[in-house]
Amino acid sequence: MKEFEDKFTKLQADMISICLEFVGNRADKVYVYASHEESIISSQFFYAINHKYVKPHKVNDALEDGDERYDVASKRGLWYYV
Repeated sequence: MKEFEDKFTKLQADMISICLEFVGNRADKVYVYASHEESIISSQFFYAINHKYVKPHKVNDALEDGDERYDVASKRGLWYYV
């Protein structure tokens, strides 16, 4: 069981690290959901920035005047959000 816990902890840390890298470590919180059931793997993530909860493609909506904008170009990730 220890081996599973170690691998799972590393995977969690990697997911959070990637999410924080996307916003330049400027998020107050990162929320990640990941699921692997049968042959389906899915995941979602979103941020709390300036007390607003936003999906990755909407992070600039949470900024205050004068804050540096986030690069949300599609080349930085695949967005399936509408």
